[in-house]
Amino acid sequence: MVRNIYWAEKYRPKTLSDICGQRSMVRIIKRLLENKEDFPHIILHGPPGTGKTTMAFVIARELYGNNFMSFVKYVNASLERKLENIKEIEDFARARTILDSPVRFKLIILDEADYLAPLSQPSLRSLMENLADNCKFIITCNYPNRIIPAIRSRATEIAVRRATPKAIEQMIDRVVAGENITGMDDSIKKMLVRYANGDFRRLINALQAATVNGEINRKSVADVTSMMDKRSLARIFKVLNEKGVEESIKLVQEYMRRGILPESVLDAAFELCMERGLFGTDKSMELLRLFAEAAGKLTSGVHGPIVVPWFIIELNKLLG
Repeated sequence: MVRNIYWAEKYRPKTLSDICGQRSMVRIIKRLLENKEDFPHIILHGPPGTGKTTMAFVIARELYGNNFMSFVKYVNASLERKLENIKEIEDFARARTILDSPVRFKLIILDEADYLAPLSQPSLRSLMENLADNCKFIITCNYPNRIIPAIRSRATEIAVRRATPKAIEQMIDRVVAGENITGMDDSIKKMLVRYANGDFRRLINALQAATVNGEINRKSVADVTSMMDKRSLARIFKVLNEKGVEESIKLVQEYMRRGILPESVLDAAFELCMERGLFGTDKSMELLRLFAEAAGKLTSGVHGPIVVPWFIIELNKLLG
């Protein structure tokens, strides 16, 4: 199997059934596609890496079939901040195509439209009005509030949410099976889920970078993601209890030198507390205060190798 292909593209969904973890969005799109001739302008909005552009092309494939690119024009608004190619869009909308279209309109995918300068957005509104008979727009953006109301009122807005941990795990399983990756276990999977934070693209890029000769392990994942796994966290606790504070601080500093992010230590510890059910005990408020205080120190710029040992010592007291 060829290994040098870009996995994020290889595993990009092609059909609605390929979409992971977006049930409500898929349900809405299916309903809109029931009557293709009346398909509306759409605004897909949500965080980066959640599949907005992918969904736009999935819709195009649903509308036109495998020859969808004959009827679609893609415009990246982050590269066209002033929408200077308006005439090009108009020419595309009015040009004849070699193939017969399954629907009466063509499709323009305007990606990252929140990068459009506000003063140029009225031009987009005019395009949507003037080309309404023979063109539909799918607009994607991270921040819908940056799109002027005159555009938003002419489109159906659909939220694209971050993928759930379960959906991320499903994608991991899909890639692992597709690439015949060995070495994957629950601890590695949880590291990847935490690192992805609902972003499929981030996940798949990390998976590809951490897989060497078809094999993945905790070290390769930690090197790529700078995430701490629970075994490394357990080792810090063990050193603290058996050798004392000074040795545990040295170990924490060693992890930091390797590139482990201080925030990932808090993430791993939080996951450990959740698994042990500690937030359902009389220690829950103290634990929450400790996590909040540690996160606050990191956010305010306190040095990680200082915050993390303090946090580990205080957490060890609560767990002990």
